[in-house]
Amino acid sequence: MSDILILEFVPTAYLNQALLHNHVPAVQRLGLRNTGTEALGELTTQLTAEPAVFEPHTWTTRQLGAKTAVDLDTAALKLDRALLTDRTEAETAQLTVVTTDATGTELARETTLIRLLPPTHWGGYAAVPELVAAH
Repeated sequence: MSDILILEFVPTAYLNQALLHNHVPAVQRLGLRNTGTEALGELTTQLTAEPAVFEPHTWTTRQLGAKTAVDLDTAALKLDRALLTDRTEAETAQLTVVTTDATGTELARETTLIRLLPPTHWGGYAAVPELVAAH
């Protein structure tokens, strides 16, 4: 793995049907930062989930200049509505982000866990503080 490429990945702490309905993003931030002194060529970043709460998604960055960063647009992630709506108990999902270069060499990887909650459960205001005002 590269010390030059930093993967910035901030998923929502939990997902449930209410967050899906209110269009709260599953990933709050996904970005790449090149801390090196030379540009990086084409990069491919893939995000997957197990269980598949959303379809795997791939982003291609043509070039990442030296000492620059890029945010990847996560708005296109398609959440599995049935998986969240039909849930009867909480479950943990594993999200994995991997960035590779044009030769397929892995430069960065991050894995994190989030909670999948049934419609009758709420994850608390600490994870989604903007909901406190609605209370």
